[in-house]
Amino acid sequence: MDNELKEMLDTQINGIERRIEGIIAQVETLAATANLPRSIPGIGLVSAAVLTAELPE
Repeated sequence: MDNELKEMLDTQINGIERRIEGIIAQVETLAATANLPRSIPGIGLVSAAVLTAELPE
């Protein structure tokens, strides 16, 4: 993969992850719900956000 393309994609991914984290942080109950799966090794921000969005409890 071209280094410029990789850098561009990494920058876009980091920006999206920051936006997701910011949105979750705005709602206290949402933040608490998202932090629970993040305490599991191997579960990062994106996985926790998907689980929080998809699971009703």
